[in-house]
Amino acid sequence: MERHLDSGVPDGEYTFQFTQFSGYLTTYYWRIELTDGTDTVVYIFHFTTLGNMAPTIAFPSPGNGSTGNSASPTTSITVGDLDVMTVDWLEWTGTAWILAQRSGGLSSGTYDWIYLNATIANATYYWAVNATDGSLNTTRIYHFTIGSVSPPVTDEGLDWWETIDLGMVWTLFLLIIVMIVAGLGAVIRYSRDVT
Repeated sequence: MERHLDSGVPDGEYTFQFTQFSGYLTTYYWRIELTDGTDTVVYIFHFTTLGNMAPTIAFPSPGNGSTGNSASPTTSITVGDLDVMTVDWLEWTGTAWILAQRSGGLSSGTYDWIYLNATIANATYYWAVNATDGSLNTTRIYHFTIGSVSPPVTDEGLDWWETIDLGMVWTLFLLIIVMIVAGLGAVIRYSRDVT
């Protein structure tokens, strides 16, 4: 079967891309026939495709064994395979692995999952990734530790009277009463030092 024909070409280097490969561990033969109109030379070559390889899993984030991570981190992983893959993220509950997320129809690339249950400060969490191409699979287990978790500091909802010293209030009140009884005018200024 003739796939490609070039005629009247000068000396040089030529390429042809054969895209009809159909399987793993398959031997393909190809032939080159060169002629100058007088003489013909035929070359026959062959090659064998590789066998199916298991998916690769690399570049976990957070890094394996890392510490000081934020609560509920986004985990990510880079997977690779020549075939379409299904990737499962698993979460260790302390007694069993549970499926946290399944993503199918994936090609090679970087994918993520948010570990929502990783919220306790200074606790170590384990997660696993399993990638399968339908024939072979690869599983990797990782762990990380959450850093200290502090509540946010705000003064939302606090008004100045909620932070004033009651002893100072009574002193000011009595001072005002004394000034009123004595008939003295008074100007009172108050400032709140929040440092």
